[in-house]
Amino acid sequence: MPAGGRHARVNDDESLAVRWFPVDRLPELDKHALLVLAYALREKPLAGYLEPGTTWDDVPD
Repeated sequence: MPAGGRHARVNDDESLAVRWFPVDRLPELDKHALLVLAYALREKPLAGYLEPGTTWDDVPD
């Protein structure tokens, strides 16, 4: 069961299927998705957003 005890489910017409994955067994992801995950899993996660085209090297610590 995922964190929070919630089940993954499709909630709109943008997704055909959803599923939880352990961080160490993620499916193949594009660069943007990997950047979002790395940002969220930082030691000191802060709220924020990245401008389109921003790379991990552009994000301050």
